[in-house]
Amino acid sequence: MNIFLRHTAWTVFLGFISAASLSQAAEPTLCKASETPIFSCKLKNTKTVSVCASSHSTRSSVDYRFGKISKVELTYSANDQIPDHKFHRGEVVYANNSDDILWFTSGKYRYSIYSPTRGGPGLSVSLHGDVVSRIECSNSGSGATEGAKAPSPFIIEHGTGDLTTFEKLRGE
Repeated sequence: MNIFLRHTAWTVFLGFISAASLSQAAEPTLCKASETPIFSCKLKNTKTVSVCASSHSTRSSVDYRFGKISKVELTYSANDQIPDHKFHRGEVVYANNSDDILWFTSGKYRYSIYSPTRGGPGLSVSLHGDVVSRIECSNSGSGATEGAKAPSPFIIEHGTGDLTTFEKLRGE
Protein backbone atom coordinates (compact mmCIF):
# COMPACT_ATOMS: atom_id res chain seq x y z
CA MET A 1 0.00 0.00 0.00
CA ASN A 2 1.48 3.35 -0.94
CA ILE A 3 2.13 6.06 1.64
CA PHE A 4 -0.90 8.17 0.61
CA LEU A 5 -3.36 5.26 0.88
CA ARG A 6 -1.87 4.12 4.20
CA HIS A 7 -2.12 7.67 5.59
CA THR A 8 -5.72 7.97 4.36
CA ALA A 9 -6.69 4.60 5.88
CA TRP A 10 -5.17 5.58 9.23
CA THR A 11 -6.83 9.01 9.16
CA VAL A 12 -10.23 7.34 8.69
CA PHE A 13 -9.36 4.67 11.29
CA LEU A 14 -8.38 7.23 13.91
CA GLY A 15 -11.37 9.43 13.07
CA PHE A 16 -13.79 6.63 13.97
CA ILE A 17 -12.28 6.14 17.39
CA SER A 18 -11.46 9.73 18.33
CA ALA A 19 -14.95 10.60 19.61
CA ALA A 20 -15.03 7.65 22.04
CA SER A 21 -11.50 8.38 23.18
CA LEU A 22 -12.13 12.07 23.86
CA SER A 23 -15.33 11.49 25.76
CA GLN A 24 -13.65 9.05 28.14
CA ALA A 25 -10.18 10.58 28.48
CA ALA A 26 -10.26 10.33 32.29
CA GLU A 27 -10.10 6.53 32.18
CA PRO A 28 -6.68 4.94 32.87
CA THR A 29 -4.57 4.10 29.85
CA LEU A 30 -1.12 2.80 29.01
CA CYS A 31 -1.27 4.61 25.66
CA LYS A 32 1.27 7.32 25.00
CA ALA A 33 0.18 10.92 24.45
CA SER A 34 0.80 10.53 20.70
CA GLU A 35 -1.42 7.40 20.49
CA THR A 36 -5.18 6.92 20.32
CA PRO A 37 -6.71 4.34 22.67
CA ILE A 38 -8.77 1.70 20.87
CA PHE A 39 -9.52 0.10 24.23
CA SER A 40 -8.30 0.74 27.75
CA CYS A 41 -9.52 -0.21 31.20
CA LYS A 42 -8.34 -0.71 34.73
CA LEU A 43 -8.84 -4.37 35.60
CA LYS A 44 -10.18 -5.67 38.89
CA ASN A 45 -6.62 -6.82 39.75
CA THR A 46 -5.61 -3.08 39.67
CA LYS A 47 -3.58 -3.45 36.47
CA THR A 48 -4.49 -1.78 33.19
CA VAL A 49 -4.92 -3.25 29.72
CA SER A 50 -4.72 -0.94 26.71
CA VAL A 51 -4.72 -1.29 22.93
CA CYS A 52 -3.32 1.82 21.28
CA ALA A 53 -3.12 3.00 17.66
CA SER A 54 -0.52 5.34 16.28
CA SER A 55 0.03 6.80 12.87
CA HIS A 56 3.23 8.59 12.00
CA SER A 57 4.74 9.42 8.64
CA THR A 58 7.48 6.83 9.21
CA ARG A 59 5.68 4.16 11.25
CA SER A 60 2.12 3.16 12.11
CA SER A 61 1.20 0.52 14.65
CA VAL A 62 -1.34 -1.08 16.94
CA ASP A 63 0.04 -1.92 20.39
CA TYR A 64 -1.25 -4.00 23.31
CA ARG A 65 0.05 -3.16 26.78
CA PHE A 66 -0.66 -4.77 30.15
CA GLY A 67 0.55 -3.71 33.59
CA LYS A 68 0.69 -0.51 35.57
CA ILE A 69 1.60 2.98 34.45
CA SER A 70 4.81 2.65 36.48
CA LYS A 71 5.70 -0.72 34.87
CA VAL A 72 4.29 -2.25 31.69
CA GLU A 73 4.61 -6.03 32.08
CA LEU A 74 3.59 -7.24 28.61
CA THR A 75 3.54 -5.61 25.18
CA TYR A 76 2.57 -6.87 21.75
CA SER A 77 3.03 -4.68 18.70
CA ALA A 78 1.76 -5.01 15.15
CA ASN A 79 3.48 -2.77 12.61
CA ASP A 80 5.23 -2.80 9.23
CA GLN A 81 8.48 -4.01 10.81
CA ILE A 82 6.83 -7.14 12.29
CA PRO A 83 4.73 -8.49 9.39
CA ASP A 84 3.70 -11.73 11.15
CA HIS A 85 2.19 -9.88 14.13
CA LYS A 86 -1.51 -9.18 13.62
CA PHE A 87 -4.54 -8.54 15.74
CA HIS A 88 -7.85 -10.23 14.93
CA ARG A 89 -11.36 -8.96 15.52
CA GLY A 90 -14.69 -10.75 15.47
CA GLU A 91 -18.15 -10.60 16.97
CA VAL A 92 -19.58 -13.68 18.71
CA VAL A 93 -23.37 -13.76 18.78
CA TYR A 94 -25.15 -15.65 21.56
CA ALA A 95 -28.88 -16.13 22.16
CA ASN A 96 -29.16 -13.09 24.47
CA ASN A 97 -25.86 -11.24 24.05
CA SER A 98 -22.84 -10.71 21.82
CA ASP A 99 -19.15 -10.04 22.39
CA ASP A 100 -16.93 -7.90 20.22
CA ILE A 101 -13.49 -9.47 20.70
CA LEU A 102 -10.03 -8.27 19.72
CA TRP A 103 -7.30 -10.90 20.10
CA PHE A 104 -3.74 -11.88 19.26
CA THR A 105 -1.61 -14.96 19.79
CA SER A 106 1.87 -14.90 21.28
CA GLY A 107 3.57 -18.28 21.56
CA LYS A 108 1.14 -20.74 23.14
CA TYR A 109 -1.05 -17.98 24.61
CA ARG A 110 -4.02 -16.11 23.18
CA TYR A 111 -4.92 -12.73 24.66
CA SER A 112 -8.52 -11.61 24.08
CA ILE A 113 -10.10 -8.30 24.98
CA TYR A 114 -13.86 -8.64 25.02
CA SER A 115 -16.59 -6.05 25.09
CA PRO A 116 -20.08 -7.56 25.47
CA THR A 117 -23.29 -5.83 24.50
CA ARG A 118 -24.54 -6.53 28.04
CA GLY A 119 -22.10 -6.84 30.90
CA GLY A 120 -18.63 -5.53 31.51
CA PRO A 121 -15.57 -5.71 29.27
CA GLY A 122 -12.37 -7.47 30.25
CA LEU A 123 -9.33 -9.55 29.37
CA SER A 124 -9.15 -13.30 28.84
CA VAL A 125 -5.90 -15.28 28.51
CA SER A 126 -5.93 -18.81 27.08
CA LEU A 127 -3.27 -21.50 26.86
CA HIS A 128 -3.86 -24.09 24.10
CA GLY A 129 -7.52 -22.99 23.95
CA ASP A 130 -8.18 -23.31 27.70
CA VAL A 131 -8.89 -20.10 29.62
CA VAL A 132 -6.25 -19.66 32.33
CA SER A 133 -7.22 -16.13 33.38
CA ARG A 134 -10.28 -13.95 32.93
CA ILE A 135 -10.29 -10.50 34.52
CA GLU A 136 -13.11 -8.01 34.20
CA CYS A 137 -12.62 -4.29 34.02
CA SER A 138 -13.30 -2.43 37.27
CA ASN A 139 -14.75 0.42 35.21
CA SER A 140 -16.62 0.54 31.92
CA GLY A 141 -13.47 0.77 29.82
CA SER A 142 -12.67 3.60 27.46
CA GLY A 143 -12.78 3.24 23.76
CA ALA A 144 -14.20 -0.07 22.68
CA THR A 145 -13.08 -2.96 20.57
CA GLU A 146 -15.92 -2.22 18.15
CA GLY A 147 -15.14 1.50 18.07
CA ALA A 148 -12.56 1.21 15.33
CA LYS A 149 -14.29 -0.46 12.40
CA ALA A 150 -12.28 1.29 9.71
CA PRO A 151 -9.76 -0.92 7.90
CA SER A 152 -6.35 -1.36 9.48
CA PRO A 153 -3.42 -3.25 7.96
CA PHE A 154 -2.74 -4.66 11.45
CA ILE A 155 -6.22 -5.97 12.34
CA ILE A 156 -7.74 -8.92 10.47
CA GLU A 157 -11.53 -8.67 10.47
CA HIS A 158 -13.47 -11.94 10.85
CA GLY A 159 -16.99 -10.53 10.93
CA THR A 160 -19.86 -11.99 12.92
CA GLY A 161 -20.49 -15.61 13.79
CA ASP A 162 -21.72 -17.98 16.44
CA LEU A 163 -19.40 -19.46 19.05
CA THR A 164 -18.52 -22.55 16.96
CA THR A 165 -17.52 -20.46 13.95
CA PHE A 166 -15.57 -18.10 16.13
CA GLU A 167 -13.65 -20.87 17.92
CA LYS A 168 -12.55 -22.20 14.52
CA LEU A 169 -11.36 -18.72 13.55
CA ARG A 170 -9.30 -18.52 16.72
CA GLY A 171 -7.87 -22.01 16.25
CA GLU A 172 -9.44 -23.60 19.34
